[in-house]
Amino acid sequence: TSESAIIFQEHRAGADGFAVAARLTSLVDATLTELWKTTALFHRDDFAVVALGGYGRFELCPHSDFDLMILAKDEKAKRTGAEAIQRFLHSLWDAGFTIGHSVRAVQDCVNLYETDIDSWASILESRFVCGGVPLREQYADAVFRTIRKKFDLVFVRAIIVGMDERHEKYGNSVKLLEPNMKNSAGGLRDLHNLLWVYRSTDTEYFSESPFLNSESSCRLMLDTFQQKNVISKEEQNAVTNGLGFLLRARHEMHYFAKTIHDSLDFPIQREIAMGLGYGDDQELKYVEKYMREYFLHARSIFRLNQRLVNHFRKSIEPTSWKKPKEQILHGQFVARGDELLRRNTAVELSTPAEILDAFYLCGAHSLTLGHSLQGTLVSIGQTTSLFNHQSIATEEAATVFLKILRMEANVASILTMMNDFDVLGKYLPEWGELVAFFQHSVYHYYTADAHTLIAIGHAERLSGGKGVLAEVYRSLPKKEILFLALLLHDV
Repeated sequence: TSESAIIFQEHRAGADGFAVAARLTSLVDATLTELWKTTALFHRDDFAVVALGGYGRFELCPHSDFDLMILAKDEKAKRTGAEAIQRFLHSLWDAGFTIGHSVRAVQDCVNLYETDIDSWASILESRFVCGGVPLREQYADAVFRTIRKKFDLVFVRAIIVGMDERHEKYGNSVKLLEPNMKNSAGGLRDLHNLLWVYRSTDTEYFSESPFLNSESSCRLMLDTFQQKNVISKEEQNAVTNGLGFLLRARHEMHYFAKTIHDSLDFPIQREIAMGLGYGDDQELKYVEKYMREYFLHARSIFRLNQRLVNHFRKSIEPTSWKKPKEQILHGQFVARGDELLRRNTAVELSTPAEILDAFYLCGAHSLTLGHSLQGTLVSIGQTTSLFNHQSIATEEAATVFLKILRMEANVASILTMMNDFDVLGKYLPEWGELVAFFQHSVYHYYTADAHTLIAIGHAERLSGGKGVLAEVYRSLPKKEILFLALLLHDV
């Protein structure tokens, strides 16, 4: 339509991802509402049209299929309105829409919690398009009662298991050179998973007018996270920018492919970067610039996903009745169970040496970073004030960093953790240039930083290996020199 052409022109002129998604979603809303007015159900309060999936989240892309639900008050209404519903659906097909559709009574929706994980997720992100206002209120009340009553984490467990399987299939690293924009680590689905988990456990994570949002559900969720101090203002901005970037990139992918397409395959990366205004054929580096931005945004999203999901992961795992054992470590830190925590959260981490010490203790004692400590490190990683030229050049910081390189085990995993929290590139500015560095070449599978950390991991594994190489590795008197050489080999 002419309206679709205008939206495309706005996209090409640089409109942000949220704006284009909103225009596309509103266009479908307007069309559906006009067609609904022609049905015999328009004047009935016991029917409504409800948007599901990306359409429900107000995040439609140009060639997305869209899902909708015809909601009826009860089984009787479903029966009496069946013929009119059929005519309405036919009018949508005649208008050229590709739709997924369902017809459900309010009780059917509630029952989905027990029977269909994917459909219950779609209920949690649903949005009223048109129809009876009393029915919307009845629907919201029924869904909210179910959420409050069903806090047994069955749904949360299913979402986390499904997320782990998706990462396994599409890539656990945000640094794959051909990422799937929707399903890979750091893709859009990582935010959708958070939306489902939080909405399924707390009704406060819906907008003030439930099922009536007129902007991106994921963006509203990030706003709510910040208001509730789940994340800092800096992280909210970083992840919101990442979401907007991914939506804009996905719009371009759809316009380029003229169909649904989510995999950022090597042969089309140049065209996508050009379409998004990064450059022309005269200079290949524009592709590398675009892809580096993609990886950095994906990292922000994946980091948030992992931190918040791991918070829930502890809730769904079998727990022992014993209180976790506590061990006071040196400096500001204490180990509780398998987590590293700060002894006093009122005392700020104020030097690079203290921050590096947290990572060293995780490696030396095989600990994970506690939830609040992760949040602190994310905020620190997004600022440069602690890592200035003088502070990173101190002997104290160098001493702790060398202790990390001299650990008996976990060197690669701790360096990777430091990289994920943007601490490694702050401490070693030369390394910072490698983070998410993309070489547009079919010979590379990972970004430069990921490739380097994998190489260190492979070297470390020689300690338990067989053959001449493993023997030579074990005989090295100063393995930290090897790790440092590997770390800097691509700088």
